[in-house]
Amino acid sequence: MKWSSLLALASCALAAFAPLTAEAAAFGVEMGTPLSQLRIVETFKGDMYSVAVPSPHSEFESYTVWAPPSHGVCKIIGVGKNHTGDRSGVEIRTVMSEFRKILTEKYGKSETFDFLESGSIWDEPEDFGMALTKKEYNLATYWTKQVESTMPADVGWIKLEAFAISSSITYLTLVYESSRIEECVAPGSKADRDAL
Repeated sequence: MKWSSLLALASCALAAFAPLTAEAAAFGVEMGTPLSQLRIVETFKGDMYSVAVPSPHSEFESYTVWAPPSHGVCKIIGVGKNHTGDRSGVEIRTVMSEFRKILTEKYGKSETFDFLESGSIWDEPEDFGMALTKKEYNLATYWTKQVESTMPADVGWIKLEAFAISSSITYLTLVYESSRIEECVAPGSKADRDAL
């Protein structure tokens, strides 16, 4: 299920906020935006919220933010629409290639991981969707400061990744994470931490 993938993404290293320029806002949402300024569609555990974004993209069907009350938006996740009948991954690879080109024009260098896990039995071309479903195929591109991407100062990394919910239904996610992870994940308010 897609929400389990979102929760798995949320458990990854999380980052904090700093204001973005309107041009750099992911789907029109700036890092640090207070939850009160977002239109919440659904509330999940762990300060995760499905939201209606100001600048939706036609490839994505939903958007989730991680927004601790004391920090506002720290992570923005666009969840792509389903690509049915995509057993061999041709469609999702095409879509990812288009996104990779656009994001590389905007953010510069990236690093792509495109491999089947060693020992996987899903090694035929038509097994691509099943390998993704079983988490035995990795297809993701990262833009990070470590690979000399030219991102806004408040964005720690961007990840474009392929997933599947069955052997023939693929989708992608596009994740923007703030660069101040320590502030978002630290317990208590900044004032409390500074007082120690």
